[in-house]
Amino acid sequence: HIRQMKHIRDLFLAGGSFSDDAIAHLKDLKRLEVLDLSNTEVSDAALTHLADLFTLKVLSLSNTRLTPDGVKRLRRVLSRCMIDYDELASVAGSAATDNRQ
Repeated sequence: HIRQMKHIRDLFLAGGSFSDDAIAHLKDLKRLEVLDLSNTEVSDAALTHLADLFTLKVLSLSNTRLTPDGVKRLRRVLSRCMIDYDELASVAGSAATDNRQ
């Protein structure tokens, strides 16, 4: 249903049950400027889809399953986007999730 909201500029999905596969549905949001995926299960598997979001100006990825290397690659591709990523929170969150499984 997100794909139908083509004019949306800000999308806050923090804390939601949003996964890597769901990121693919955001590619049709051609005006998206702000995306908050903090506290979600998004991982490096979503990098190719995130890299397609060229209109982004702000991307929040704290406390996700993205690795520091993945975020570095994303920063190179989305060089005009301010990416908020707290490596310690993300690594700690991933470890806590892994320990629960």
